[in-house]
Amino acid sequence: MKMLDYEMKKTDDLLYRMIPKPVAKRLRKGEPAVNTCEVRIVDSAISCIYQCSLMINYHHQQQQQRQQKLQFQAFNNSCS
Repeated sequence: MKMLDYEMKKTDDLLYRMIPKPVAKRLRKGEPAVNTCEVRIVDSAISCIYQCSLMINYHHQQQQQRQQKLQFQAFNNSCS
């Protein structure tokens, strides 16, 4: 489980570098992505965070796949 926690922290860190933490938390709670749209001025460029839900879904799927893989490995080790 330490490995899973480590991998989840890595993906969280990457996610929070791409989108603001408050937006990620709102999306995880099921809020529609369009409701989290924010306009930010960064170095005189305007960027809109709009399709965050796709990243959150990808992040969640990756975590589930890692967890399933770890569970499968633990099951195989217990059967050996």
